[in-house]
Amino acid sequence: MAFRSWPVVTCWITRLSWRITQVFLSSYAMLPGGPDGGSLLGTVPIDDNSCFCWRWTWNVRQAFTPEQIEDMNGGSKRGGVSYPELIPGTLRPAANASNDYLIDRELQRTLNFTGAFGSRAQDALATESMGAIKDRTKEHLATTDRGIISTRRRILRSARDLAQGIEPMAARDGSVYHIRSGSVTIPRDAAFDDDPTAKQALLAKI
Repeated sequence: MAFRSWPVVTCWITRLSWRITQVFLSSYAMLPGGPDGGSLLGTVPIDDNSCFCWRWTWNVRQAFTPEQIEDMNGGSKRGGVSYPELIPGTLRPAANASNDYLIDRELQRTLNFTGAFGSRAQDALATESMGAIKDRTKEHLATTDRGIISTRRRILRSARDLAQGIEPMAARDGSVYHIRSGSVTIPRDAAFDDDPTAKQALLAKI
């Protein structure tokens, strides 16, 4: 089943900015990427310690320009690259733990806090540095971790249900996937679930 997490990322006096990531059980997440597009991440276990990750990016209104494609592949130096360079002949990113994620101290001084180039390398640095297996009982989750808490509870509940022979609803009803991720700013006192701007942002365009 698909569900959403909605951390409030920016707050003004009269308006709130919401960034909504749709999570599709069991292993996909849809990230907001503008009104007409987004990205879908897929994570599939290889063994107990590692996994394969895929990413798709799209725009339903128009084709990507050569400049946009170059940017996604790291052609610009803004640090927003979506698709990391791979070691030739493998599916392993060139920036990885064995080479300290190719941290560039000049980049760290002038562009971002990590010194790693691109969001994927930065995400890997943060997650892989914890180790292959993390003892979650030692975590200190807070209010801003609501999405993580909800996701884990849903996955565990679905796994227990499946063990009892109860199949997840999404395995039988593809209509629950007719949604999109989104990023929207609405009045502070507006009810998110009833706001027309928020509803439009999450509606599938095709």
